Amino acid sequence: MDPSLSLPLRMWFAHYALNLAWAPLFFGAKRLRAAMVTSVLLVATLVPTVAQFLAVDRAAGLLLLPYLGWVTFATFLNGEICRRNPTDGGGYNSARFQAGLLRLQADAARFADS
Repeated sequence: MDPSLSLPLRMWFAHYALNLAWAPLFFGAKRLRAAMVTSVLLVATLVPTVAQFLAVDRAAGLLLLPYLGWVTFATFLNGEICRRNPTDGGGYNSARFQAGLLRLQADAARFADS
């Protein structure tokens, strides 16, 4: 990261990197708990980022508050999804099982058509 960037911008880019990691973890890899940890880190990095933005430009900081509300809500949602998709001893959750089953069914259908 460019050391000439201000602290608020460096914090924002660090937060944004976490943001970019969340969707592939949750939707792509079906790693619900890893996505949950990432979501908690999103909130944890956004709170001080908002404070930094408020110190530099009040309007910029205030404009981040609805986003903070959304990220907080999404974190609770992710937590509820984790609760409803328990893992077995190996960390394999039912969402990953369902995704694997759907892939297997699609492969079987392609095999049957050939």
